[in-house]
Amino acid sequence: MGEIMQSRYMVFPVIAILISSSLACADDAEIGKIKDELDVLLTQKLNSDQNFMKGWRDHFVYTGLIQLESSRTRGFNDNKPLYDTSFANSELGVAVSLSKIATVTAIFLHEEGKTQPKMDVMTVHFVDEERTAFSLSIGKSYLLFGSFDTNLINDSLSLELAEVRANNIVIAYDKTDFTLAAYVAENSAGNNIGFSVGYGKENYSLGADYIDNIFTSELLGGGLENMPESAAFSVHGTAQFDSFGFIFEYLRSDAIKSLDEGSYRLAASQFEVDYQFEFFDMAIAYQHTRGTNKLVPQQRLSVGVSGELLDNLAGSIEFWHDRDFNVRHGGTGQSRNNINLQLRYTF
Repeated sequence: MGEIMQSRYMVFPVIAILISSSLACADDAEIGKIKDELDVLLTQKLNSDQNFMKGWRDHFVYTGLIQLESSRTRGFNDNKPLYDTSFANSELGVAVSLSKIATVTAIFLHEEGKTQPKMDVMTVHFVDEERTAFSLSIGKSYLLFGSFDTNLINDSLSLELAEVRANNIVIAYDKTDFTLAAYVAENSAGNNIGFSVGYGKENYSLGADYIDNIFTSELLGGGLENMPESAAFSVHGTAQFDSFGFIFEYLRSDAIKSLDEGSYRLAASQFEVDYQFEFFDMAIAYQHTRGTNKLVPQQRLSVGVSGELLDNLAGSIEFWHDRDFNVRHGGTGQSRNNINLQLRYTF
């Protein structure tokens, strides 16, 4: 918990195998955590022998994740709560080293109820660390917009609102504690141009992102025609002070014209605090949105506890209180309490 700086680019060539199952859809934040762990494992292996022409087994590491969740949830329009225990999604990720400077990464996703898996991420990454701080990535992946960090089971509301998956080309500069990236992208909802900048130390990180059209996100766009277009920005950061950790994020779109409601903006904010006790961690988060009626709740207050049960096996529980927009703004004015339990096995 309380991870400070997550690299968005694969620096070392690896092969990764990831299997995950959860009630929530997999996202770039979870994938980023797995890649970070793989980078550490591979660095240790490469430092033991710098000969690139070793056997193929010495050119990969693997790590994995299996999640089981059981939940009690109730939508704003539901009369009765829904109880569910299942493995909803599974993933398989592979990253293959082509040379000292080129890596191919593919992540496949299978969702419950769908017979055919889909390729969720497919990128080719080029970097020569000995000569330059610049890198190039080409393929389909999640765009560099928003950090979406959280220590809770549920994805943040900002992720649900603004996560964008698209074909893209990314040029990045990564030097010491500073990162800068620019990209062009395209998916079924439209085209994108964006920028991302970040700065991080051991106990804190700061970042800012820009995208020229937020309506290409999976929630807002969805491939529909005649969608509005609006640029958006995100600012985010993390900090760690002894046992306390802090996460904040704020994203907002430009003004959007609507025939029904005039002009409005989409916005989402998150503030989270976690504390690391001796045997478990506790996190509390407050989130608020604006202009997102019928998409995500207006407010969410969450409390979660997690801890290690056995070697490589952790358990988590999260309680959250959602409040909908009032009737005057097109909502139901209702509030709902929900709970989720998770078992997480890593290898």
